[in-house]
Amino acid sequence: MTAKYPLLTFTVMKNEGPFLLEWVAYQKVFGADQILIMTNDCGDGTDLMLDRLDEMGVVRHIPNPCMMGPKMVGKARHPHILGFEYGKFHKEWRKADYVLMCDTDEFPVSYVGDGGLDGLMDAAGGPDVLSLCERLFGAGEHVHYDERLITERFLECSSSAPGRWRANKGIKSISRNRLDIDIRNHRPIVPSEDEAAVHWVDGAGNPFPAEARTTHIKGLDCRGRYVLGAINHYALRSYETYIAKVDRGDAVTNYDNRHDIVYFRRRNRTEDPDNAIQRMVPHVKEERARLLKDDTLRRLHFAAIRHHRRKVYRLLEQPGYRALYDEMLVLGAQMSAKVEESRAAPA
Repeated sequence: MTAKYPLLTFTVMKNEGPFLLEWVAYQKVFGADQILIMTNDCGDGTDLMLDRLDEMGVVRHIPNPCMMGPKMVGKARHPHILGFEYGKFHKEWRKADYVLMCDTDEFPVSYVGDGGLDGLMDAAGGPDVLSLCERLFGAGEHVHYDERLITERFLECSSSAPGRWRANKGIKSISRNRLDIDIRNHRPIVPSEDEAAVHWVDGAGNPFPAEARTTHIKGLDCRGRYVLGAINHYALRSYETYIAKVDRGDAVTNYDNRHDIVYFRRRNRTEDPDNAIQRMVPHVKEERARLLKDDTLRRLHFAAIRHHRRKVYRLLEQPGYRALYDEMLVLGAQMSAKVEESRAAPA
């Protein structure tokens, strides 16, 4: 059966082994019929897992070309940037009707229909571009790494109606793959002469702001835009996993690392409960269980989990990481107390 909105999900990653199968399973359940992934410098077996998934016909795995020469010679060699540009040359991308660039800690969520892509796109009017605002799911009380699904465990996120100073949220876009739509990481760029021909809407189905279409604004005022769907962004996961993320560096490399206590503070949001993704969890579990029936993949999956646990243990033996971890514990407790206090206050 031909998909109504044939979608390619594309990403670049490094050391995401413990979380990989959940993300792949979710993308499949959501409605992506093709997944193209590039990796670099993996030490936890993520690349081996993807090789096996490629052999199984589940994803297409390609080494990131940033590994071919001297690392990080200027911004042009940033794995994200180079990977995205290289991805456009591959047949999976060239043949795709729609493309979603989506990191391993991001999950597109539909609030309409059955929770899948078709219902979301139909509700949005079958657009050329649908740009969804993120909802940040903070670490909250999740201190320790846990093998259970991220989408099942983390149920509190940033407010859907924040004040003015916290209203700008990052966006990710499902974009039609055609010449007048220059697909980028967060949203496409459309030349001003082609702007009128592109049906571009936000997460409420409203026209994307005209003043933002030909620029590279990466975020929008999220207020009133969480109507049809959103991007659930689990940027921190648990405190322990965040420590491993700090060590890994920004995105997929230690280049220009921005992960620190400030990053933690800004993304540890737990103001609102959000269960929208929960209806997808049983289907994700079923798909992940199907993948884990493969003996090779199952062995690699649990090896990645063991690697992650050992890495966190080793990092917390180092004074710098231990100090950051302790600071996170104090700050996280303070932030949780403020949220509870605000919820208990009279309306």
